[in-house]
Amino acid sequence: MADQFSDWLGTACKQFSGLTHQEKIICLEKFTQLCGPSELFSLWHKFSPFVYCDFLRYLPLEIAQKILRFVCIESALQCRLVSKKWNQVVCSCIPLWKAACYDLGVEADSVSSSNKSDHYWKELYFQCKIKLKAMANNHCYCENKLHSHTLPVRALKYYQGLLATGSDDRTVRLWKRENDQFHCVHVLETHSCAALKFDADIVSTASFDTSAAIWNWRNGMLIRRFQGHTGAAWLVFCIDFCLDRDVLATGSSDKTVKLWQMSSGTLMDTLYHQEWILEIKLEKSLTDGIKFKQEDLLLFMKTRQTLSVSVVNDSLRGELICPMVTLNDDDQFYPAMLFNGEAIACAANSGVYFCSKFSRCCMKFIPSYGDKRLVAFGDAFTVMLYKEFERDVLRIIETKTGLHRAAIPLSSNCGVIEPCELNWLNDRSTLPTDGEPLFVIAPTTSKRLTFIITVVQWKHIEAKFESDSARI
Repeated sequence: MADQFSDWLGTACKQFSGLTHQEKIICLEKFTQLCGPSELFSLWHKFSPFVYCDFLRYLPLEIAQKILRFVCIESALQCRLVSKKWNQVVCSCIPLWKAACYDLGVEADSVSSSNKSDHYWKELYFQCKIKLKAMANNHCYCENKLHSHTLPVRALKYYQGLLATGSDDRTVRLWKRENDQFHCVHVLETHSCAALKFDADIVSTASFDTSAAIWNWRNGMLIRRFQGHTGAAWLVFCIDFCLDRDVLATGSSDKTVKLWQMSSGTLMDTLYHQEWILEIKLEKSLTDGIKFKQEDLLLFMKTRQTLSVSVVNDSLRGELICPMVTLNDDDQFYPAMLFNGEAIACAANSGVYFCSKFSRCCMKFIPSYGDKRLVAFGDAFTVMLYKEFERDVLRIIETKTGLHRAAIPLSSNCGVIEPCELNWLNDRSTLPTDGEPLFVIAPTTSKRLTFIITVVQWKHIEAKFESDSARI
């Protein structure tokens, strides 16, 4: 009987060796289907040394790390659980962690990496992951309510720990942050306030009474009033100033931007446009550009469908360079117009435009449809305000990719919004400090006559994911 089996096995093996590769696979599949549990267990016991061979321990470290370059970071983190050798190789593979940081949006090549260890890149990766998870956690945001104004609040501005609020009740109030709370420290009797800007000593206001003014906010005294926008129906929508150049700019529904000498109140120039002037911004140029030089004062102007830039010369006269963006007839800009020293950004119905002040053209466009406005933007993240199902939501998106990272639902509809601290938008690995103000919001006009200002602040929460980096 044994001899017959041996003869059959020899014949079967000889015939099997003569089959093609595909025929051999078919035969093996048929054989395994005929096997019971005990036979399959025996096969597994025979093949397991080949299947579960830890090949990595036999490879030089350099070759093992080259193989890991083709593995995503999530798979690599699972691989390190195989053995101490795998954990050592994964943790010491600098290209793997640099690539993981790059996938999160960190410009790894821009970091001086000549003396950066594997520990540095691991920590940077986990810090970025922690920030992304924290931003997506709605419990990390809290609201602080400010009660004071008796009529709608039209203007908000934050400056070095101080908050200025302007209202239809003809007052401007200054709030100081102390122990993560804002307390009203000054009340100025002004005029109805449509827009404002302030620094350490003065506050400038634009009003619906066709005038603008500057005030000493410490003692509440009027310093100077600027009147020149014509017509009883013309409203001054926006205002900005530059103390170094002694210039104040106002924009109005009379389709003009006026440049004033702050020290004397003299009207120096009037720039005419085809539409209402909705926003203006004065900024010094940090570098040379097309048709302007370093230290030149730039005047950015936004209407319903155009974004343009002018240079304000030493005589306080505006020299129009050219429009930066002109929208189609069925498109329009939303508030607000933001500037970070190199680029100016505006949200429109069709998306978000990022324009370079150097080339005077749009350098980036993020398509985004719906009722929204731009709140703040940095090198890493951009904040947009969306109206979703009759509720306002702040969305944090990636500046370079447009990928949505977090959503912050607001307790009230937003009429005016002002960003506060912006450093956390420029760095992917740094979280805001506990209690740090992120945004200030004034509600839309309410029939209930409650004009409460909301401050959205960061609330640090010890989360489970913070222990991820400690395990490596």
